[in-house]
Amino acid sequence: MILIGLKNCLSGFSLAFCLLVLYLGGTTWVQAESVLIEKIKEEKVEVEQTTGKKVTVEIKKFAFIPEELTVPIGTTVRWINAEKRQYHSVWFESLDKEEADYFFPDETYEKTFTKPGIYHYRCGPHERMKGTVVVTVE
Repeated sequence: MILIGLKNCLSGFSLAFCLLVLYLGGTTWVQAESVLIEKIKEEKVEVEQTTGKKVTVEIKKFAFIPEELTVPIGTTVRWINAEKRQYHSVWFESLDKEEADYFFPDETYEKTFTKPGIYHYRCGPHERMKGTVVVTVE
């Protein structure tokens, strides 16, 4: 019964208050932790379901189209290589020390953005090819 109350408690009160209620109610920390983990999982699934948007960037004639993109948190951006014979990569140098694998015509690369910010990227083998993804809270 206390565990059910904790789920309701989490929806409207601070974590510290809920843990105090659990402690005074005789529930063990292990039980409290498992309920908290379950609640976090539920919220994560909820966020993924509401912001699981997909957006496509086309690579054609040695350019990212569009070059700049603004998306909400949780969006997956898919780059598709629409060239006839050329390979490319999508490299977020500030995030990744190593360049991502090259992908060839009709192949794709995907990245899901989970934090707000401005993310600059470029094509590894073609330095003049640059793009930006702006991730907003909504």
